[in-house]
Amino acid sequence: MRPLTRHQLDRATEIYIYRRGDTVEDMSDSAMRITRRAVMQQLVNDELVRQYAIAEKFMPDPQSVEKRLTAFRNQFENEEALKQGLDRQFMTEQELEDLIQQHVTQQLWLEKRIRPAVQVDDAEARKWYEDNRNDEEARGFDVPEIVQARHIFISTVEVDDATRKALIDDAHKQLTVEKVDFAKLARAHSEDERSNTQGGNLGWFSRRRMPEDFIEQVFPLEQGVVSEPFQTTLGWHIVEVTGRKASRSLTFEELKPEIVAWLKNNKRKGILQVFMKKLRKASNIEIYPENF
Repeated sequence: MRPLTRHQLDRATEIYIYRRGDTVEDMSDSAMRITRRAVMQQLVNDELVRQYAIAEKFMPDPQSVEKRLTAFRNQFENEEALKQGLDRQFMTEQELEDLIQQHVTQQLWLEKRIRPAVQVDDAEARKWYEDNRNDEEARGFDVPEIVQARHIFISTVEVDDATRKALIDDAHKQLTVEKVDFAKLARAHSEDERSNTQGGNLGWFSRRRMPEDFIEQVFPLEQGVVSEPFQTTLGWHIVEVTGRKASRSLTFEELKPEIVAWLKNNKRKGILQVFMKKLRKASNIEIYPENF
């Protein structure tokens, strides 16, 4: 293994502290020592992986490197902002490209080595589903009841007087007596800018997505029936529920992609730790405490 220098440790520590949102000046001596030790361990791990990848003549797909580099560049508005960002991380553009090349190589080589151990088959995923779906504390296994609705809204946030009530009463009369089209009336008179251009359509929503004083009036409504005017903390509403879907439990097939991804991620963490311990045990590593 090639030596890791104190200069490398200094730079890696500065970058780590910057990315964490801290500054060197704000850190105590003890915190700095702990940070440097943690950064050194990561440098050792990175170098181990780099050396093994070189030994196997492993090279990542150039498109993977370019994709990661492009993603980094796209964080900045222009080239000047990119340069300033690199300067804050004490890095040149060439060093950035080299670092990304190195990180992608390490990541893909590791993935190649541990991939067989992190596979999750249908039986394992289904067992997890069956073991957890009836857990009272588990979430994500059920789809709550949802409704689709449209409304006409008159705000009382700035003005709350009889004129506001008169406007909503007049709208209700036009809907129920004069049989004016709901969508047409919403586009003309509703003060909800997000929905009035869609004829008052609020889309599908659950009880958790709307204010409670609105929900308690809307969910009991029968589908296709125009409500009486009602007031919430925001203003006056007339609502028509246009669709309703009952709550239900999600099937294994619906949840399978998420379950598999979660199980793989959990496996990957543990297997990666074991794998890195094996690499370190098989290597001759010597760290000089005086560098901390």
